[in-house]
Amino acid sequence: MHTEPDRPTHAPEKPRTPRRGMAMVLALIAVGTAVVLGAALAGRRDDSAAVGDTLVRASAARAAAAGGLDVAMAILAEPSLLGGQTADGKTRMLFQSVEIGAASYSAEVLDLRTELPATADSEAVAVISRVDLGDISQSARAVGRLIRPDRRQRADLDLSEFAIFTTDGTPNAIRVHDNSRVSVWPKSPYAALREPLFVGDLSKSDTVDTDPNSVMQGWVRVRPGAPPRTKEEKDSEIADKQRSVPGLIHIPAPPLPFKPTYGPTPPPPPKGSITDTYLHGAPLTMSGEIAVGLPAGDGILIDIDGTLTIEGVLRILEPTVLIVRGDLNALPGTRIEVEGEATLAIIVFGTTSLEGTYVGDYRGEVPPRDGTADYGRGATCVQLFASGAQPVYVANDLATNAPSVFMGEIYAPLSGVQIRHSAVYGRVLGLKVGLVDAGIFYDPVLNSGRGWLNPDGGMWTTTDTVKGDLPSLLARFESKGFANVVELMSLDVDLPPMFAVTGANAATADEMVHPTLRAAIKARKDAVRSTHLGGGYAAEVVTDPKVMLDEFTGKEHLRPQ
Repeated sequence: MHTEPDRPTHAPEKPRTPRRGMAMVLALIAVGTAVVLGAALAGRRDDSAAVGDTLVRASAARAAAAGGLDVAMAILAEPSLLGGQTADGKTRMLFQSVEIGAASYSAEVLDLRTELPATADSEAVAVISRVDLGDISQSARAVGRLIRPDRRQRADLDLSEFAIFTTDGTPNAIRVHDNSRVSVWPKSPYAALREPLFVGDLSKSDTVDTDPNSVMQGWVRVRPGAPPRTKEEKDSEIADKQRSVPGLIHIPAPPLPFKPTYGPTPPPPPKGSITDTYLHGAPLTMSGEIAVGLPAGDGILIDIDGTLTIEGVLRILEPTVLIVRGDLNALPGTRIEVEGEATLAIIVFGTTSLEGTYVGDYRGEVPPRDGTADYGRGATCVQLFASGAQPVYVANDLATNAPSVFMGEIYAPLSGVQIRHSAVYGRVLGLKVGLVDAGIFYDPVLNSGRGWLNPDGGMWTTTDTVKGDLPSLLARFESKGFANVVELMSLDVDLPPMFAVTGANAATADEMVHPTLRAAIKARKDAVRSTHLGGGYAAEVVTDPKVMLDEFTGKEHLRPQ
Protein backbone atom coordinates (compact mmCIF):
# COMPACT_ATOMS: atom_id res chain seq x y z
CA MET A 1 0.00 0.00 0.00
CA HIS A 2 1.18 3.51 -0.66
CA THR A 3 0.74 6.54 1.51
CA GLU A 4 -0.84 8.50 -1.33
CA PRO A 5 -2.69 7.49 -4.49
CA ASP A 6 -0.74 7.02 -7.67
CA ARG A 7 -3.56 8.05 -9.96
CA PRO A 8 -4.06 11.71 -11.02
CA THR A 9 -6.07 13.84 -8.63
CA HIS A 10 -8.69 14.66 -11.23
CA ALA A 11 -9.62 11.00 -11.63
CA PRO A 12 -13.30 10.50 -10.80
CA GLU A 13 -14.16 8.48 -7.73
CA LYS A 14 -17.16 6.45 -8.92
CA PRO A 15 -15.52 4.38 -11.67
CA ARG A 16 -13.34 2.79 -9.00
CA THR A 17 -15.95 0.12 -8.23
CA PRO A 18 -15.66 -1.88 -11.48
CA ARG A 19 -11.87 -1.57 -11.36
CA ARG A 20 -11.91 -2.87 -7.82
CA GLY A 21 -13.97 -5.84 -9.00
CA MET A 22 -11.54 -6.54 -11.83
CA ALA A 23 -8.60 -6.31 -9.43
CA MET A 24 -10.28 -8.82 -7.15
CA VAL A 25 -10.88 -11.20 -10.05
CA LEU A 26 -7.26 -10.97 -11.21
CA ALA A 27 -6.00 -11.45 -7.67
CA LEU A 28 -8.23 -14.48 -7.15
CA ILE A 29 -6.95 -15.96 -10.42
CA ALA A 30 -3.38 -15.43 -9.21
CA VAL A 31 -4.19 -17.03 -5.88
CA GLY A 32 -5.85 -20.02 -7.51
CA THR A 33 -2.96 -20.45 -9.93
CA ALA A 34 -0.47 -20.48 -7.06
CA VAL A 35 -2.46 -23.16 -5.28
CA VAL A 36 -2.87 -25.30 -8.41
CA LEU A 37 0.84 -25.07 -9.25
CA GLY A 38 1.75 -25.98 -5.70
CA ALA A 39 -0.62 -28.95 -5.70
CA ALA A 40 0.67 -30.11 -9.10
CA LEU A 41 4.27 -29.96 -7.96
CA ALA A 42 3.38 -31.81 -4.79
CA GLY A 43 1.58 -34.51 -6.80
CA ARG A 44 4.69 -35.23 -8.91
CA ARG A 45 6.64 -36.28 -5.82
CA ASP A 46 6.63 -39.86 -4.57
CA ASP A 47 5.44 -40.75 -1.11
CA SER A 48 8.98 -40.94 0.27
CA ALA A 49 9.54 -37.21 -0.29
CA ALA A 50 7.42 -36.05 2.65
CA VAL A 51 9.78 -33.22 3.55
CA GLY A 52 9.90 -31.95 -0.01
CA ASP A 53 6.12 -32.18 -0.24
CA THR A 54 5.77 -30.07 2.89
CA LEU A 55 8.15 -27.47 1.51
CA VAL A 56 6.27 -27.29 -1.77
CA ARG A 57 2.92 -26.91 -0.05
CA ALA A 58 4.37 -24.31 2.30
CA SER A 59 5.67 -22.37 -0.69
CA ALA A 60 2.28 -22.57 -2.38
CA ALA A 61 0.60 -21.42 0.82
CA ARG A 62 2.94 -18.44 1.07
CA ALA A 63 2.14 -17.45 -2.49
CA ALA A 64 -1.55 -17.88 -1.79
CA ALA A 65 -1.33 -15.72 1.34
CA ALA A 66 0.35 -13.00 -0.69
CA GLY A 67 -2.44 -13.26 -3.23
CA GLY A 68 -4.91 -12.90 -0.40
CA LEU A 69 -3.29 -9.57 0.40
CA ASP A 70 -4.00 -8.43 -3.17
CA VAL A 71 -7.65 -9.29 -2.72
CA ALA A 72 -7.81 -7.52 0.63
CA MET A 73 -6.20 -4.38 -0.77
CA ALA A 74 -8.60 -4.33 -3.68
CA ILE A 75 -11.47 -4.46 -1.22
CA LEU A 76 -9.90 -1.65 0.83
CA ALA A 77 -10.42 0.74 -2.07
CA GLU A 78 -13.75 1.25 -0.30
CA PRO A 79 -12.96 2.19 3.35
CA SER A 80 -16.63 2.01 4.35
CA LEU A 81 -16.31 -1.78 4.20
CA LEU A 82 -14.28 -1.65 7.38
CA GLY A 83 -16.69 -2.73 10.07
CA GLY A 84 -14.68 -2.76 13.29
CA GLN A 85 -15.96 -5.35 15.75
CA THR A 86 -19.02 -7.56 15.73
CA ALA A 87 -21.78 -7.17 18.30
CA ASP A 88 -20.12 -9.72 20.60
CA GLY A 89 -16.78 -7.87 20.50
CA LYS A 90 -14.99 -10.17 18.06
CA THR A 91 -12.91 -9.00 15.13
CA ARG A 92 -14.99 -8.43 12.02
CA MET A 93 -13.10 -10.19 9.23
CA LEU A 94 -12.73 -8.51 5.86
CA PHE A 95 -13.45 -11.93 4.41
CA GLN A 96 -13.10 -15.43 5.80
CA SER A 97 -13.51 -19.10 4.90
CA VAL A 98 -13.24 -18.38 1.18
CA GLU A 99 -12.51 -21.71 -0.50
CA ILE A 100 -10.39 -21.74 -3.67
CA GLY A 101 -9.24 -25.19 -4.68
CA ALA A 102 -7.67 -26.86 -1.66
CA ALA A 103 -7.03 -23.59 0.16
CA SER A 104 -9.16 -21.64 2.64
CA TYR A 105 -8.62 -17.86 2.85
CA SER A 106 -9.34 -15.18 5.43
CA ALA A 107 -8.24 -11.58 5.92
CA GLU A 108 -8.59 -8.99 8.66
CA VAL A 109 -7.72 -5.32 8.89
CA LEU A 110 -6.44 -3.81 12.13
CA ASP A 111 -6.00 -0.17 13.08
CA LEU A 112 -2.25 0.28 13.14
CA ARG A 113 -2.34 2.56 16.17
CA THR A 114 -4.77 0.72 18.44
CA GLU A 115 -4.29 -2.84 17.10
CA LEU A 116 -8.07 -3.15 17.25
CA PRO A 117 -10.28 -3.91 14.23
CA ALA A 118 -10.10 -1.01 11.80
CA THR A 119 -13.05 1.24 11.13
CA ALA A 120 -13.77 3.83 8.45
CA ASP A 121 -12.14 6.40 10.77
CA SER A 122 -8.80 4.58 10.91
CA GLU A 123 -5.88 6.49 9.41
CA ALA A 124 -3.42 3.62 8.93
CA VAL A 125 -4.04 -0.10 8.93
CA ALA A 126 -2.37 -3.48 8.93
CA VAL A 127 -3.86 -6.01 6.50
CA ILE A 128 -3.30 -9.63 7.50
CA SER A 129 -4.10 -12.42 5.04
CA ARG A 130 -4.15 -16.07 6.16
CA VAL A 131 -4.41 -19.27 4.14
CA ASP A 132 -4.82 -22.88 5.21
CA LEU A 133 -3.63 -25.52 2.75
CA GLY A 134 -4.02 -28.96 4.25
CA ASP A 135 -2.01 -28.98 7.45
CA ILE A 136 0.01 -25.93 6.36
CA SER A 137 -0.95 -22.40 7.44
CA GLN A 138 0.71 -19.23 6.17
CA SER A 139 0.05 -15.52 6.63
CA ALA A 140 1.12 -12.32 4.94
CA ARG A 141 1.01 -8.79 6.38
CA ALA A 142 1.10 -5.32 4.85
CA VAL A 143 0.74 -1.84 6.36
CA GLY A 144 -0.31 1.46 4.85
CA ARG A 145 -2.50 4.52 5.07
CA LEU A 146 -6.09 4.54 3.91
CA ILE A 147 -6.80 6.89 1.03
CA ARG A 148 -9.83 9.06 1.73
CA PRO A 149 -12.32 9.84 -1.03
CA ASP A 150 -12.95 13.22 0.63
CA ARG A 151 -9.27 14.19 0.71
CA ARG A 152 -9.93 17.29 -1.41
CA GLN A 153 -12.30 18.61 1.25
CA ARG A 154 -9.98 18.05 4.23
CA ALA A 155 -6.81 19.80 5.34
CA ASP A 156 -4.35 19.63 8.22
CA LEU A 157 -2.74 23.06 8.46
CA ASP A 158 -0.47 22.92 11.53
CA LEU A 159 2.55 21.30 9.78
CA SER A 160 2.49 18.29 12.08
CA GLU A 161 3.80 16.16 9.20
CA PHE A 162 7.26 17.69 9.83
CA ALA A 163 9.64 16.41 12.50
CA ILE A 164 11.29 19.84 12.49
CA PHE A 165 10.11 23.00 10.77
CA THR A 166 11.58 26.50 11.11
CA THR A 167 9.99 29.81 10.17
CA ASP A 168 13.12 31.99 10.15
CA GLY A 169 13.60 31.66 6.41
CA THR A 170 17.40 31.76 6.54
CA PRO A 171 19.94 28.97 5.88
CA ASN A 172 21.04 26.81 8.79
CA ALA A 173 18.04 27.70 10.94
CA ILE A 174 18.20 24.08 12.12
CA ARG A 175 21.39 23.14 13.98
CA VAL A 176 22.04 19.54 15.04
CA HIS A 177 25.34 19.31 16.93
CA ASP A 178 27.36 17.41 19.56
CA ASN A 179 26.08 13.85 19.26
CA SER A 180 22.49 14.85 18.61
CA ARG A 181 20.03 12.57 16.87
CA VAL A 182 16.88 13.16 14.81
CA SER A 183 14.86 10.13 13.74
CA VAL A 184 11.45 8.52 13.78
CA TRP A 185 10.40 7.29 17.22
CA PRO A 186 11.07 3.55 16.73
CA LYS A 187 8.26 2.45 19.04
CA SER A 188 5.58 4.58 17.42
CA PRO A 189 3.01 2.24 15.82
CA TYR A 190 3.27 4.25 12.58
CA ALA A 191 7.03 3.69 12.41
CA ALA A 192 6.11 0.48 10.55
CA LEU A 193 4.98 2.65 7.60
CA ARG A 194 8.64 3.48 6.91
CA GLU A 195 7.77 6.99 5.78
CA PRO A 196 10.48 9.63 5.28
CA LEU A 197 11.36 12.04 8.08
CA PHE A 198 10.37 15.47 6.76
CA VAL A 199 12.39 18.53 7.74
CA GLY A 200 11.55 21.95 6.35
CA ASP A 201 11.88 25.71 6.45
CA LEU A 202 9.56 28.49 5.39
CA SER A 203 11.97 29.43 2.58
CA LYS A 204 12.27 25.79 1.45
CA SER A 205 16.07 26.04 1.54
CA ASP A 206 18.67 23.57 2.75
CA THR A 207 18.32 24.54 6.39
CA VAL A 208 20.11 21.84 8.35
CA ASP A 209 23.54 22.40 9.90
CA THR A 210 24.89 19.12 11.25
CA ASP A 211 28.30 18.13 12.58
CA PRO A 212 30.03 14.77 11.91
CA ASN A 213 29.04 13.37 15.31
CA SER A 214 25.30 13.89 14.88
CA VAL A 215 22.77 11.81 12.98
CA MET A 216 19.61 12.66 11.05
CA GLN A 217 18.13 9.35 9.99
CA GLY A 218 16.02 9.04 6.84
CA TRP A 219 15.30 12.75 6.56
CA VAL A 220 13.97 14.56 3.51
CA ARG A 221 14.04 18.33 2.97
CA VAL A 222 11.39 20.42 1.26
CA ARG A 223 12.09 22.25 -1.98
CA PRO A 224 9.97 24.29 -4.43
CA GLY A 225 8.68 22.45 -7.47
CA ALA A 226 5.90 20.38 -8.96
CA PRO A 227 4.70 17.80 -6.43
CA PRO A 228 5.31 14.12 -7.17
CA ARG A 229 2.23 12.25 -8.37
CA THR A 230 3.34 8.74 -9.24
CA LYS A 231 5.14 6.19 -7.12
CA GLU A 232 8.17 6.48 -9.39
CA GLU A 233 8.32 10.26 -8.91
CA LYS A 234 8.01 9.90 -5.14
CA ASP A 235 10.71 7.24 -4.99
CA SER A 236 13.01 9.39 -7.10
CA GLU A 237 12.58 12.37 -4.79
CA ILE A 238 13.14 10.26 -1.69
CA ALA A 239 16.37 8.95 -3.23
CA ASP A 240 17.45 12.60 -3.61
CA LYS A 241 16.34 13.33 -0.01
CA GLN A 242 13.86 15.92 -1.27
CA ARG A 243 10.11 16.53 -1.44
CA SER A 244 8.69 19.15 -3.78
CA VAL A 245 5.96 21.55 -2.66
CA PRO A 246 4.39 23.77 -5.34
CA GLY A 247 3.63 26.92 -3.33
CA LEU A 248 4.65 28.78 -0.22
CA ILE A 249 3.70 27.02 3.00
CA HIS A 250 1.68 29.28 5.28
CA ILE A 251 2.24 29.01 9.02
CA PRO A 252 -0.80 29.44 11.28
CA ALA A 253 -0.17 32.10 13.92
CA PRO A 254 0.10 30.89 17.53
CA PRO A 255 -3.01 31.13 19.71
CA LEU A 256 -3.72 34.39 21.54
CA PRO A 257 -6.47 33.49 24.01
CA PHE A 258 -8.94 36.09 25.16
CA LYS A 259 -7.81 37.71 28.41
CA PRO A 260 -10.47 37.65 31.13
CA THR A 261 -11.24 40.27 33.73
CA TYR A 262 -11.31 39.35 37.39
CA GLY A 263 -13.27 40.15 40.50
CA PRO A 264 -13.39 39.41 44.24
CA THR A 265 -11.69 36.26 45.47
CA PRO A 266 -14.07 33.32 45.99
CA PRO A 267 -13.35 30.52 48.49
CA PRO A 268 -10.18 28.63 47.46
CA PRO A 269 -10.47 25.08 46.10
CA PRO A 270 -9.52 22.08 48.25
CA LYS A 271 -5.86 21.65 49.03
CA GLY A 272 -4.06 19.59 46.43
CA SER A 273 -6.54 20.13 43.60
CA ILE A 274 -7.28 22.78 41.00
CA THR A 275 -10.35 23.44 38.89
CA ASP A 276 -11.10 26.45 36.64
CA THR A 277 -8.73 29.15 37.83
CA TYR A 278 -7.72 32.69 36.94
CA LEU A 279 -4.67 34.03 38.77
CA HIS A 280 -3.14 37.47 38.50
CA GLY A 281 -0.66 39.68 40.24
CA ALA A 282 2.51 38.32 41.86
CA PRO A 283 4.52 35.44 40.38
CA LEU A 284 3.28 32.07 41.57
CA THR A 285 4.81 28.74 42.47
CA MET A 286 3.07 25.36 42.27
CA SER A 287 4.85 22.93 44.57
CA GLY A 288 4.24 19.47 45.94
CA GLU A 289 1.81 17.12 44.19
CA ILE A 290 -1.22 18.76 42.60
CA ALA A 291 -4.11 17.14 40.74
CA VAL A 292 -5.92 19.10 38.05
CA GLY A 293 -9.32 17.56 37.44
CA LEU A 294 -13.08 17.59 37.77
CA PRO A 295 -15.21 14.58 38.70
CA ALA A 296 -17.74 15.50 36.03
CA GLY A 297 -15.23 14.98 33.21
CA ASP A 298 -15.43 18.55 31.91
CA GLY A 299 -12.60 20.63 30.43
CA ILE A 300 -10.50 22.88 32.67
CA LEU A 301 -8.67 26.13 32.05
CA ILE A 302 -6.04 27.72 34.28
CA ASP A 303 -5.10 31.27 33.28
CA ILE A 304 -1.99 32.73 34.95
CA ASP A 305 -1.63 36.49 34.41
CA GLY A 306 2.07 36.50 35.22
CA THR A 307 4.98 34.11 35.74
CA LEU A 308 4.41 30.52 36.85
CA THR A 309 7.02 28.28 38.47
CA ILE A 310 6.27 24.56 38.90
CA GLU A 311 8.19 22.32 41.28
CA GLY A 312 7.03 18.78 42.04
CA VAL A 313 4.33 16.71 40.31
CA LEU A 314 1.43 18.20 38.36
CA ARG A 315 -1.13 15.52 37.47
CA ILE A 316 -3.57 16.31 34.66
CA LEU A 317 -6.78 14.30 35.07
CA GLU A 318 -9.10 16.11 32.62
CA PRO A 319 -8.69 18.00 29.32
CA THR A 320 -6.80 21.09 30.51
CA VAL A 321 -5.60 24.35 28.99
CA LEU A 322 -2.87 26.14 30.96
CA ILE A 323 -2.30 29.75 29.89
CA VAL A 324 0.76 31.54 31.27
CA ARG A 325 0.90 35.20 30.27
CA GLY A 326 4.41 35.58 31.68
CA ASP A 327 7.27 33.06 31.91
CA LEU A 328 6.86 29.34 32.60
CA ASN A 329 9.62 27.76 34.70
CA ALA A 330 9.66 24.03 35.50
CA LEU A 331 12.35 23.34 38.09
CA PRO A 332 14.52 20.19 38.26
CA GLY A 333 12.61 17.09 39.26
CA THR A 334 9.26 18.40 38.05
CA ARG A 335 6.88 15.97 36.35
CA ILE A 336 3.82 17.18 34.46
CA GLU A 337 1.91 13.97 33.76
CA VAL A 338 -1.29 13.54 31.75
CA GLU A 339 -3.33 10.61 33.02
CA GLY A 340 -6.06 8.48 31.49
CA GLU A 341 -7.68 10.10 28.46
CA ALA A 342 -6.87 13.66 29.58
CA THR A 343 -5.03 16.17 27.39
CA LEU A 344 -2.93 19.24 28.10
CA ALA A 345 -2.41 22.38 26.02
CA ILE A 346 0.11 24.88 27.43
CA ILE A 347 0.13 28.42 26.01
CA VAL A 348 3.03 30.61 27.13
CA PHE A 349 3.48 34.30 26.28
CA GLY A 350 6.96 34.63 27.82
CA THR A 351 10.01 32.38 28.10
CA THR A 352 9.49 28.64 28.59
CA SER A 353 12.20 26.89 30.59
CA LEU A 354 12.03 23.15 31.28
CA GLU A 355 15.03 22.11 33.39
CA GLY A 356 15.39 18.44 34.32
CA THR A 357 11.64 18.10 33.76
CA TYR A 358 9.35 15.44 32.32
CA VAL A 359 6.20 16.45 30.40
CA GLY A 360 4.00 13.79 28.81
CA ASP A 361 1.62 10.94 29.51
CA TYR A 362 1.69 9.24 32.89
CA ARG A 363 4.70 6.96 33.38
CA GLY A 364 5.70 7.38 37.02
CA GLU A 365 9.30 8.03 36.05
CA VAL A 366 11.30 9.99 33.52
CA PRO A 367 11.68 7.94 30.30
CA PRO A 368 15.09 7.62 28.61
CA ARG A 369 16.23 10.40 26.32
CA ASP A 370 17.91 8.13 23.77
CA GLY A 371 14.79 7.38 21.67
CA THR A 372 14.03 4.00 23.25
CA ALA A 373 11.06 5.13 25.37
CA ASP A 374 7.93 2.98 25.19
CA TYR A 375 5.10 4.54 23.22
CA GLY A 376 2.21 4.79 25.70
CA ARG A 377 0.02 7.59 24.34
CA GLY A 378 2.89 8.93 22.30
CA ALA A 379 3.01 12.62 21.42
CA THR A 380 -0.75 13.01 21.11
CA CYS A 381 -1.74 14.27 24.56
CA VAL A 382 0.46 17.38 25.11
CA GLN A 383 0.91 20.56 23.08
CA LEU A 384 3.11 23.50 23.99
CA PHE A 385 2.32 26.76 22.18
CA ALA A 386 4.76 29.69 22.46
CA SER A 387 2.57 32.67 21.64
CA GLY A 388 5.25 35.34 22.04
CA ALA A 389 8.77 35.89 20.74
CA GLN A 390 10.54 34.59 23.86
CA PRO A 391 12.61 31.39 23.60
CA VAL A 392 11.73 27.83 24.56
CA TYR A 393 14.39 25.86 26.47
CA VAL A 394 14.28 22.10 27.00
CA ALA A 395 17.41 21.43 29.01
CA ASN A 396 19.12 19.26 31.60
CA ASP A 397 19.54 20.05 35.29
CA LEU A 398 22.98 21.65 35.51
CA ALA A 399 23.55 20.31 39.02
CA THR A 400 22.72 16.64 38.41
CA ASN A 401 22.76 16.49 34.59
CA ALA A 402 19.26 14.92 34.71
CA PRO A 403 17.68 15.49 31.27
CA SER A 404 14.36 16.98 30.35
CA VAL A 405 12.07 14.75 28.31
CA PHE A 406 9.10 16.31 26.51
CA MET A 407 6.53 14.03 24.86
CA GLY A 408 4.26 16.08 22.64
CA GLU A 409 4.27 18.93 20.15
CA ILE A 410 6.16 22.22 20.45
CA TYR A 411 4.62 24.94 18.29
CA ALA A 412 6.64 28.18 18.46
CA PRO A 413 6.61 29.97 15.09
CA LEU A 414 7.85 33.25 16.64
CA SER A 415 10.34 31.74 19.10
CA GLY A 416 13.66 29.97 19.00
CA VAL A 417 13.68 26.44 20.46
CA GLN A 418 16.84 25.14 22.16
CA ILE A 419 17.15 21.49 23.26
CA ARG A 420 20.25 20.67 25.34
CA HIS A 421 21.20 17.24 26.72
CA SER A 422 17.49 16.33 26.56
CA ALA A 423 14.90 14.88 24.21
CA VAL A 424 11.61 15.67 22.51
CA TYR A 425 9.41 12.75 21.47
CA GLY A 426 6.99 14.31 18.99
CA ARG A 427 7.80 17.26 16.77
CA VAL A 428 9.17 20.82 16.96
CA LEU A 429 8.18 23.92 14.99
CA GLY A 430 10.11 27.08 15.84
CA LEU A 431 11.66 30.24 14.47
CA LYS A 432 14.98 28.43 14.79
CA VAL A 433 15.67 25.01 16.30
CA GLY A 434 18.96 24.01 17.90
CA LEU A 435 20.07 20.67 19.35
CA VAL A 436 23.14 20.15 21.53
CA ASP A 437 23.68 16.53 22.60
CA ALA A 438 19.92 16.12 22.25
CA GLY A 439 17.30 14.17 20.35
CA ILE A 440 14.08 14.73 18.46
CA PHE A 441 12.19 11.50 17.85
CA TYR A 442 9.28 12.17 15.53
CA ASP A 443 5.95 10.47 16.16
CA PRO A 444 4.44 9.76 12.71
CA VAL A 445 1.00 9.34 14.31
CA LEU A 446 0.94 13.16 14.24
CA ASN A 447 0.93 13.06 10.43
CA SER A 448 -2.68 12.81 9.26
CA GLY A 449 -1.61 12.55 5.61
CA ARG A 450 -3.70 15.65 4.82
CA GLY A 451 -1.01 18.28 5.34
CA TRP A 452 0.97 20.60 3.09
CA LEU A 453 3.04 17.74 1.65
CA ASN A 454 -0.01 16.02 0.19
CA PRO A 455 -0.74 17.48 -3.28
CA ASP A 456 -4.29 16.14 -2.93
CA GLY A 457 -4.82 18.00 0.36
CA GLY A 458 -7.63 20.47 0.76
CA MET A 459 -5.35 23.52 0.90
CA TRP A 460 -4.21 23.07 -2.73
CA THR A 461 -6.16 23.72 -5.91
CA THR A 462 -6.02 21.32 -8.84
CA THR A 463 -3.41 23.65 -10.38
CA ASP A 464 -1.13 23.34 -7.33
CA THR A 465 -1.79 26.79 -5.86
CA VAL A 466 -2.97 27.65 -2.36
CA LYS A 467 -6.71 28.07 -2.19
CA GLY A 468 -8.31 31.52 -2.05
CA ASP A 469 -7.95 33.53 1.15
CA LEU A 470 -6.33 30.74 3.14
CA PRO A 471 -3.05 32.65 3.78
CA SER A 472 -4.79 35.66 5.33
CA LEU A 473 -7.13 33.47 7.36
CA LEU A 474 -4.18 31.57 8.82
CA ALA A 475 -2.71 34.82 10.10
CA ARG A 476 -5.11 34.44 13.05
CA PHE A 477 -4.97 30.99 14.59
CA GLU A 478 -8.35 31.36 16.24
CA SER A 479 -11.91 30.24 15.96
CA LYS A 480 -13.31 32.97 13.75
CA GLY A 481 -10.60 32.46 11.16
CA PHE A 482 -11.16 28.72 11.00
CA ALA A 483 -14.91 29.24 10.85
CA ASN A 484 -14.31 31.40 7.78
CA VAL A 485 -12.16 28.67 6.23
CA VAL A 486 -14.96 26.17 6.65
CA GLU A 487 -17.70 28.52 5.48
CA LEU A 488 -16.00 30.26 2.56
CA MET A 489 -13.92 27.40 1.22
CA SER A 490 -16.04 24.35 2.11
CA LEU A 491 -12.91 22.98 3.74
CA ASP A 492 -12.98 20.65 6.73
CA VAL A 493 -9.98 21.76 8.79
CA ASP A 494 -8.26 19.28 11.09
CA LEU A 495 -7.77 21.20 14.32
CA PRO A 496 -5.21 20.29 16.95
CA PRO A 497 -6.99 17.82 19.23
CA MET A 498 -6.64 20.00 22.33
CA PHE A 499 -7.17 23.40 20.73
CA ALA A 500 -9.81 24.33 23.26
CA VAL A 501 -9.23 28.08 23.51
CA THR A 502 -10.48 30.96 21.44
CA GLY A 503 -8.42 33.51 19.59
CA ALA A 504 -7.91 37.16 20.39
CA ASN A 505 -11.11 38.21 18.63
CA ALA A 506 -13.35 35.54 20.12
CA ALA A 507 -15.90 36.65 22.70
CA THR A 508 -18.55 33.98 23.04
CA ALA A 509 -18.73 30.28 23.60
CA ASP A 510 -20.33 29.87 20.18
CA GLU A 511 -16.97 30.70 18.58
CA MET A 512 -15.19 27.75 20.17
CA VAL A 513 -13.15 25.73 17.72
CA HIS A 514 -12.98 22.40 19.56
CA PRO A 515 -16.03 20.42 18.37
CA THR A 516 -15.89 17.81 21.12
CA LEU A 517 -16.42 20.46 23.79
CA ARG A 518 -19.41 22.17 22.19
CA ALA A 519 -22.01 20.12 24.05
CA ALA A 520 -20.38 20.77 27.41
CA ILE A 521 -20.03 24.45 26.60
CA LYS A 522 -23.68 24.78 25.69
CA ALA A 523 -24.78 22.95 28.83
CA ARG A 524 -22.73 25.18 31.11
CA LYS A 525 -23.14 28.46 29.30
CA ASP A 526 -26.11 29.60 31.39
CA ALA A 527 -24.49 28.49 34.64
CA VAL A 528 -21.29 30.50 34.22
CA ARG A 529 -21.57 34.28 33.94
CA SER A 530 -18.14 35.77 33.58
CA THR A 531 -15.36 36.66 31.19
CA HIS A 532 -13.25 33.89 32.68
CA LEU A 533 -12.03 31.25 30.23
CA GLY A 534 -13.37 28.45 32.43
CA GLY A 535 -13.92 24.94 31.15
CA GLY A 536 -12.20 25.74 27.88
CA TYR A 537 -14.48 28.54 26.71
CA ALA A 538 -14.98 32.29 26.84
CA ALA A 539 -18.39 33.11 28.28
CA GLU A 540 -20.29 36.29 27.55
CA VAL A 541 -19.08 39.50 29.15
CA VAL A 542 -21.17 40.08 32.29
CA THR A 543 -20.44 41.27 35.79
CA ASP A 544 -20.81 38.18 37.97
CA PRO A 545 -17.26 37.02 38.83
CA LYS A 546 -18.09 34.16 41.19
CA VAL A 547 -16.05 31.54 39.36
CA MET A 548 -12.90 33.65 39.27
CA LEU A 549 -9.85 33.26 41.42
CA ASP A 550 -7.31 36.05 41.58
CA GLU A 551 -4.94 34.75 44.24
CA PHE A 552 -4.16 32.08 46.80
CA THR A 553 -2.95 33.07 50.25
CA GLY A 554 -1.56 30.73 52.86
CA LYS A 555 -2.00 27.64 50.69
CA GLU A 556 0.91 25.24 50.57
CA HIS A 557 0.21 23.85 47.11
CA LEU A 558 -0.11 27.21 45.31
CA ARG A 559 1.41 30.26 46.93
CA PRO A 560 2.71 33.69 45.91
CA GLN A 561 6.48 33.98 45.79
